[in-house]
Amino acid sequence: MTGQGLREIGKQVVLQSLREQYLKTCERLQSNPEQPARFAVSELDNALAYKVHPPIPKWLRYNLLRELLWELVRQGLIYPYHIGDTVENWSIWFTERGTDAICNESSPSHPRFLRGLVELEISDTALIYLEEAMQCSASPTAVVMMAGVATEALIIDLINAYCAFLTHEGLQATKLQKQVISPATTVSDKIRTFVADVEERWRSFCTGIDAPVAQIQALQVAIAQNRNAAGHPTGVRFRTEEAEAQMNMVRVQGRRILEWMREIKTLSATTPKGPKDA
Repeated sequence: MTGQGLREIGKQVVLQSLREQYLKTCERLQSNPEQPARFAVSELDNALAYKVHPPIPKWLRYNLLRELLWELVRQGLIYPYHIGDTVENWSIWFTERGTDAICNESSPSHPRFLRGLVELEISDTALIYLEEAMQCSASPTAVVMMAGVATEALIIDLINAYCAFLTHEGLQATKLQKQVISPATTVSDKIRTFVADVEERWRSFCTGIDAPVAQIQALQVAIAQNRNAAGHPTGVRFRTEEAEAQMNMVRVQGRRILEWMREIKTLSATTPKGPKDA
């Protein structure tokens, strides 16, 4: 196993152990609120020792654990309560943001947040921006801005898939095809042309397949308004709950976009049909 692969496995084991320890701490505090909310790092070391195969040598476990814990400290997710000479003497607390990011799976900064989108083969471009949004979790305004860019990347992917489908059907979408690759055309204009084209032609050759263009258009308008407010010097600052609502909107509606895109690509993969009049 490579060093990077070992580090990634170790990181997932430590994060899972952190979640488990947090839940145990919550249960303990319910019965005895006077107990300390911190917990010992030695329990994380035990998780690394018994849950990673092949076993990690003790010296390597300590180095890996120190590296991962300081990474979480730098990210503002935990802070050390006591640092001793050895890992066994360490103890840590969760920060408020750390509790949310590590233990709350609906949080934009939780590593499982994007699972539903990734499973549907989200494009590299959209994934980059969504990952950036997650890494900006300390700044809700930055989350809103990056989530907006990610959403527009998803919609552009959908438009490209739609144009490929029209070509497969022997139809022409000259205006839309020119706009989608033009840097001079705004994303809003590209989406307006796309929606108009779908509303005009979709039901004539794709009966039984829902085309959620109204939701996509509403999503883009809401996302764009917030993205512009966050990214331009407007002085607007977003709260954490607003950023999370934005990311949840991206996740829910993004899934619909990707499901529709998958249907379009499936149709495009069938036997080519003869030319049709536009």
